[in-house]
This record gives sequence, structure tokens and C-alpha cells, in this order.
Amino acid sequence: MLGVALVVIAVFAFAWFAYGLLGDVGRAACVLVVGAIAVGVAVALTPRLRVTAEGLAWAGLIALAIGAILISTIGGPRVSGELASLAAGALLFTVAGVGLGLRRIPLPCGLPPLRAYSLYAVFAMPVAVMLMATALPIPDHAQRFTIESALAGVTAILLAALSSTDARRRAPDFERIAALVVATVALVLASVAFVTTVDYGHDLWASAALLPVVVVAWVGVITVTYVRTMTRTGRPLPTGLRFVPVSAIIWVLAVSTTLILRMLPTSMDLETRRMWAYLPAILVATAAAIAACALPTRAVTTETVPTNTVPTNAVPTETVPTNTVPTNAVPSNAAEAGARRFAVSTAERVAAALNGSTVLLIMVCGEFGREGIPPLVTSMAAFVGLLAATTFAWMRATVPTRKPERVRRETTARPTGPYTMTPPLMGPYPEGPYAVTPQPVPQQPVPQQPVPQQAAAPRPALYPDPSPAAQYPAAQCPPSPYPPAYANSPYPTTPYPSAPNPMQHPLMTQPSIAQPTMSQPQGVMVTKARGVDFVGVIVTSFTVLATVFLFFDTLISPRPYAPADLICGAVGVVTLAAGVRWMMAWPHVRSWTALWPGLTLLMAPSLLVSWTSPLSFPRALILFGLALAVLLWGAIRGLQAPLIYGTVVLVVHLVTVLWPWLAVFSRQFWWVWLLIGGVILIVAAARYEASLRTMRTLATRIGQLR
Repeated sequence: MLGVALVVIAVFAFAWFAYGLLGDVGRAACVLVVGAIAVGVAVALTPRLRVTAEGLAWAGLIALAIGAILISTIGGPRVSGELASLAAGALLFTVAGVGLGLRRIPLPCGLPPLRAYSLYAVFAMPVAVMLMATALPIPDHAQRFTIESALAGVTAILLAALSSTDARRRAPDFERIAALVVATVALVLASVAFVTTVDYGHDLWASAALLPVVVVAWVGVITVTYVRTMTRTGRPLPTGLRFVPVSAIIWVLAVSTTLILRMLPTSMDLETRRMWAYLPAILVATAAAIAACALPTRAVTTETVPTNTVPTNAVPTETVPTNTVPTNAVPSNAAEAGARRFAVSTAERVAAALNGSTVLLIMVCGEFGREGIPPLVTSMAAFVGLLAATTFAWMRATVPTRKPERVRRETTARPTGPYTMTPPLMGPYPEGPYAVTPQPVPQQPVPQQPVPQQAAAPRPALYPDPSPAAQYPAAQCPPSPYPPAYANSPYPTTPYPSAPNPMQHPLMTQPSIAQPTMSQPQGVMVTKARGVDFVGVIVTSFTVLATVFLFFDTLISPRPYAPADLICGAVGVVTLAAGVRWMMAWPHVRSWTALWPGLTLLMAPSLLVSWTSPLSFPRALILFGLALAVLLWGAIRGLQAPLIYGTVVLVVHLVTVLWPWLAVFSRQFWWVWLLIGGVILIVAAARYEASLRTMRTLATRIGQLR
């Protein structure tokens, strides 16, 4: 690489200093000759010295590019800049085509062609097209640059889609990925230039015509990443290449609202025109955020081996070996490979969620502070879009899925002692390892050896006597669990004298050593909720930011059509819907766990506002209807949280609303309350026992609700 860099620097220096000696024609000819010689030598050295040939090919192709640019400058000031750019682009395109042609030359022994030819074409052809597009008769510089960059991006897309790969190379898909990167850079320039053309200083319909060109070019980049696959593995191209196209499409469509604003008749009010211009951008951003939360992703399945399950709080079904390989590494059939190829990637979902939520947050914060109904409609529409995307994210989080979970089984050693059974030692036994299935073993008489009378060895007081002599008579001793071949093993045993039938339990004679407690990790497949993924966290975070902004903004500068309890109530509806979905998907979830956040956000703010503000008949009526509906819902469905919550809110709300009339009534007829209290005490005393039993029964029934 250093040698190639030095050669290129030398060519640039020669082209700079040789102008006074050789003139335009002479220096261009010299550079072209040097480049052609370098390329010819690289072709000749390719079968023997590939690294040297690669460097010479790069140096020669760069020299040819410099020569093409020098040829375009011949003619001096008499040649216009557009014509010179057209000539330079055509010559550079020709040199890139020559490089692709050299790639087709067959090499001996089946060697792959040099990578310099294809990589040079990937970078040179888009630049050549961009130079040739400079000659287009478009007076607006920003619009012309948008077209130039878009055409360069389309050229790189075609190279990525149509170029062939060679599996013999170390990275056969490198040229295709490089072409997509070049297309992304060119289209980013086109998108930025398009943003500058949407204002009032440029032609409206020319800028509007550029919008589909830029969007279709970005769609082409995404299409290539779906259609073309990796040469060796058959997997899709890196999904990270889709992040920038998805983000660019969302922002280009969002910025185009200025074009819509310019198209609307000026007879309309400015705020109304802004509302109708911003609503399409809100729809696009909402659709992007909802699609990111709702569309399925690529599922990674694992091959499992059913074994005994481990009881957990979840629902384990089958054991997963620790060396499990995801089955998406090698597609089992064409249908599965196609489904995985066209599955929505994580990069696309993150890009759609991040950029769509950002556009919606900007609309919420930017339009809510303006005066009038149209800005309020725009802001609330964007806020509803965020709430809808958040709802889809949390609905998706409740879906049951199978997840691997590692558990540990504690294996504790048996009580140790001189007669403790130990596992058999693996050794060169005649029959080899024992089979898993027990085989019937014929009973063979075992000769009893006379045991000399001697004093029994003292046993430690720490260990109890594990001898089965007290449980089994000598004549009814259980048969040996080991084959006779092991019982007649030539390995010596030294049983204790008090051990019954030592030949039937040969391993009881080995003193055991206490083993530490060991935990054996094991994987099991359990059924759990999918949970909120990273995309859901993004959308939820933007929704929380928008809610906090709207809440504090309404507290600082109250608006009659958007009070603070309305904002909290909208969030409460979404939270309550997510809680209901959790209870439907998971029957063991109790109502307090799933529903209390939604019920609190739905009714508590309105109740607090009714305490601190003058009485509002619409708010009081709506809160009364909500509390009554929640109470009836809890009573009909047998849900504890809505029943208690609705009852408390309904009672408190009625007392709050009726308190002014109650205060006036109490000042004039205070003795009525004493009469009511006395009657209640008399009735309670008369029916104390029955009332106590009824209250206990009622408390029990409420506690049994879900």
C-alpha cells in the first residue's frame, strides 16, 4: 500500500509540474502511457506475483483516471466547465469499463481476477456519472446537484445488484457491500441537497419532481439488501446497511411538508395550511413507528432434545443442550431461507422507531405552544400517533414465547461413613460398561467364607450404623444390584467383620470421603412473555417525553381544550389497554398488578383537578361515567382492582361534587345527621352478630376476586 501511495503521489506531482514543459497534451499523454504500462505489467504478473500485480493495477488505474481528467482540461478557457466535466466523466467511465473488462480475462490454474479492477469500477463509475450529469441544462445548482448525486447512487446500486462474485476469494461479497456504501453516501448527499430545494427560493414543481427520484433510489438500496445474498452462506447482506435508507426515507417525506404547504392555496389561513401540510408527515411517522413495533422479526429457532424437565415458576417443556446451534445458520429448505431473507431486520425496526418517534415528538412540542385550534389538532394527532405506537409495542410484549433458561440442580453428597455406598469405578472389567437398561441376572450361590472371630473395629460415634442387618435377616438379604462378574472382581476388598454378606456389597467396604455440593447447569425451554424489546423502549421513551412536556406545559399555561387531566387520561387509556392485554394473555396475572397504573392515570388526575378547580360539569359527568363503568366492569368480570377503584373514586367524586349542597344543608338541618347516626348505631347493635358475619363473608368474596 505504501508503494502504491508513493506512485500515485508521483503521478500527481508529474501532472502538476509537467504543465510548463509538455503542455496539456503532453502531460496527459505521458500520464496515460504510464497508467497503461502499469496495468499491462499487472496483468502479466497476476499468475505469479499477485500482491505486486494488485499494487501495480491500482497505480495504473489511478493514473488513467488522472489522465482522463487532464484530457478534459485541454482547450483552456474556450471550453466551458460543463463540457469539460462531461468529457472527464465519459473518459473516467471508459477507464472503469476497461477495469471491468480486465476482470473478465481468464487466468491460468483457475485463479480469481485481481480485486483492483472491480473495486476501482465501484468507486470510479458513480463519480464518472456525477461528472457527466454536471452538463445537464438545469440552472438551479441545488436541484442539479440533487440529480447528480441521485444518478451516482443509482449507478452504485446497479453495480451492487448486477456485479458477479467469486467464491474463491477471501471476501467474495466485498465489492457488493462497497457499492452499497458508495450508493448510501451519494444518496445522503442527494437527500441533503433536496432538503435545501423545498423552500420558497426554488422552483416548486421541479423540487416536487425530485421527491420520488430520491425516495425510489433509497428503496432500491433496501431492495438490493433483500434480494442479493452472501455468496458462501446464502444469508442476506448485512442488515446494518438498511438503517440509513429507512431513516432517510422518513426524513425526506417529513421535510416534503414544505412542498405541500406551498401547494395549498394562499386564501386559507396560515395555521390551517400548516395543519393540512403537517398531517401527512404525522401519518408517515406514525406508520413507521407502528410498523417498527408490530412487524415480525427474524425468529431464531433452536433444536432441542426432550428430556426430563425442571419445575420452575414458568412452564418448562424441554431441555436445551448447552451447545445448541441456531437453525438459521443453515436454512433447512428454500421456503425457510426465503422467509428469513425477507424478514424485517432489527436495524430497520430501530431506524423506523427512532426517526418516526423523533418526527412525532417534534410535531408535539413545536405545535402545542402555538395559539389556535389547528396547531392543537396537529399536536394532539402526533401525540395520538406516539400513543398508538406505544400500544402496539406493549401488546407485542405480552405475546407468549419460548425462551431458554439456565437452571442449576444442587447435587449433594450422601451421608459419609465407612459403609456408605460409592459409585463403581470404571476399569477394565470383562463385560465393559454396564447397559442403561437393567438386564436379568441369574442367581448364583455365593460361597460364604468363614469369618475369624476377632474384636470388631470400633466405629466412630459420628456416623450411625448403616448396616441393613437390623432391617433384613441374614437369610433375606436383598440380592446384589451389580452383576456377578463385578462381584467376583479380582480387586481385593477388606470388609469390616460386622458387615453382612460382604461379597454382595463389595463397595460398602471402602471408606467414603465427603464430597462438596455441586451445581450442575442445565438449560430448559420455558414459556414467558416476549417482553419489551429495544424498539419498544425507544417508542415508550419518546412517549414519556411528550407526556411530560404536555403535562407541564398545560400546568404553566392552561388551555381550555387540552387540560392536564386530558393528557393523563389519554395515557391512562393506553396503559389500561396494555394491562387488559396482559391479563388476557396470562391468566395468572392479578388485576391489581396489571390495571392499577392505567386506572390511576385515567381517573386520579381528574379527581385531583375537581378538588382544586371550580366545578366543571363536563369533567364531573365524564368522571362519574368512567368510575361507574369501571365499577360495573369489575363486578361483572370478577376483577378486584376495577371494583374497588371504581367504588372509591365514585364515592369520593360524589362527595366532592355534592359537598357544597351538603354544607348548606348541614348548616340548617344539622340534627338530621345526628338522627341518621343514631339509627345506624341502633341497627348495627341489633344485628351485630349477623352484620359481623356478613362483613367477613363480603371481605372473603372480595379477596377471592382476581
